[in-house]
Amino acid sequence: MKLIRRPFSVFKNDPFEEGWYKLGVDVFCVNNDGESWIYADNKGLVEFSENILKKMKNEKDFVKKHIKNCYETCESFVKIGKNIWRKNLDKKSNRELYNLFLKYYEKVVDYDFFLLVPISIEKSVVKLVEKGIKRILEERGKENLLQDYLDVFTKETKLIEVKKEKISLLKIKMEMEKNKNKITPFIDKKIEEHVKKYCWIPVYNVTHEPWDKKSFIKRLRKISKPELELNEMNAIIERRKKDTKRVIEELNPDKKLLNMIEILQEYVFLRTYRTDALRKVMYYIQPLVKEISRRAEITKKEAAQMTKEEIKEFLLKGKLLDKKLLKERIKRCLLARTNRGKKIISDEKEIERFIERELGKQKLKIEKLKGGIACRGIASGKVRIIKNLRDLKKIRNGDILVASMTTPDMTVFMRKVAAIVTDEGGITCHAAIVSREMNIPCIVGTENATKFLKNGDFVVVDAQTGVVERIPNEN
Repeated sequence: MKLIRRPFSVFKNDPFEEGWYKLGVDVFCVNNDGESWIYADNKGLVEFSENILKKMKNEKDFVKKHIKNCYETCESFVKIGKNIWRKNLDKKSNRELYNLFLKYYEKVVDYDFFLLVPISIEKSVVKLVEKGIKRILEERGKENLLQDYLDVFTKETKLIEVKKEKISLLKIKMEMEKNKNKITPFIDKKIEEHVKKYCWIPVYNVTHEPWDKKSFIKRLRKISKPELELNEMNAIIERRKKDTKRVIEELNPDKKLLNMIEILQEYVFLRTYRTDALRKVMYYIQPLVKEISRRAEITKKEAAQMTKEEIKEFLLKGKLLDKKLLKERIKRCLLARTNRGKKIISDEKEIERFIERELGKQKLKIEKLKGGIACRGIASGKVRIIKNLRDLKKIRNGDILVASMTTPDMTVFMRKVAAIVTDEGGITCHAAIVSREMNIPCIVGTENATKFLKNGDFVVVDAQTGVVERIPNEN
């Protein structure tokens, strides 16, 4: 079974599991107070990956068509979410409300394909690019440049939404400085526009709170040199574009390798673009969850724990699930979609029996962690496990950041750490890209770092060999 960690609500995870199952992957997730471990059948994932790789080999322009379809699907996904957000939901009948929910649900199932496919394609494209570059450099006796060239091609050359937000905020701060840091009516309007455009960034679940005006003003107050920071951000993007052009000229790759390099760079951007689309939708559909909760006379968190079938039963037949059961699901539950059908369990003993049947009684036995090298270097320090955005405030200078994965809203905190270790990802993931930007030792794709390590553990992160070792802290 493959293990990843994600924020949980039935409202979010239910359609995702259906999407994975329709793609041939059995899946179940175990919720612990809003954070879930997701177990996906490795056999199903391997078969799915092999089918995609066959299509890459046999269908001309399959990858380019997939990229185009991915952008279109994300755009239509966000459009559906935005349309729901704009509706006067309190004026809708129960049937109309359910139909809106179905539109969201069915689009998540479609979107799932574009979460799984890039994982298969990225690994293959990275290998092809690495192999092509290595062949050219070996012919010239310059094998030592391989990692440098790969680093250039796996850095973002297009602005992602989080960086667009930062640029927008810096420009607002520059306007404030012209007015002695006062928030004039003009600046207040700019802040309001900024809130509407970017408040969705921290939302990764229907139960997550968006940024509000106060949070943006607080960040504005902390910015000290906006013009300098803005110039640095713009300079980084321009430098990356020039580096890409320079390395391509130095390599002089054939048409096939150049095509693979361009595809790799597109996937670097697309990885974040996909999750940004999901965050926007999780924000836009919150009024739908809230309206369901209002009609059911339950909290928004409780409404977010209803399955598709339970929402249908309530909206179309007036049958509401036991509130006690919904409360239990908020704290602990298991949601599964396998060849034995769909199941949701909140009884602890039954959850343990299910897990034991699927995974067996094997315990995690690891002395050292091994992963992929994203940014070379060696560092040591105390582990800080990051399960959610609240944990970021606990990071201290010199900590070793350990997470299932990193996301753009973690970037400012990543500057403090001595090294980064993740369960997931490859050389195009967010942690890999940011670590190379900041020159922080980073190991990705360890699979079990967040389970093997504990807060306060003293570790050595050897990103020369890809090994993380836990050692006694004698201090």
